[in-house]
Amino acid sequence: MNWTKEEFEIYSLLYAASIDLKMDAKELSFIAAETEPETFEKINDCFQKDNDVQRLQNIMEHKDRFLKTAEQKDELLKDLKTMFFADGNYSAIESGIFSVLKRIL
Repeated sequence: MNWTKEEFEIYSLLYAASIDLKMDAKELSFIAAETEPETFEKINDCFQKDNDVQRLQNIMEHKDRFLKTAEQKDELLKDLKTMFFADGNYSAIESGIFSVLKRIL
């Protein structure tokens, strides 16, 4: 896949939103609010077709292209953390996955 930075970020946020096995309307609204509807739908369709392993592989394959500086990485991690809190609940699963994502990114 040849994603743009925005598409990579959307995919990463969708991954974060799906960690607790449910994506609620608040989480999806948070992601969709900052992008064009067509772009969101395109990446969401791709995301829904992938399994967990493919999702992590996609994130790892694109991170070096879009996260070249510590500031870029920190900005995405901040957005991911915000995503985890979007539904008002930061679960132990989300905390654990956030730690994994920090290491992966």
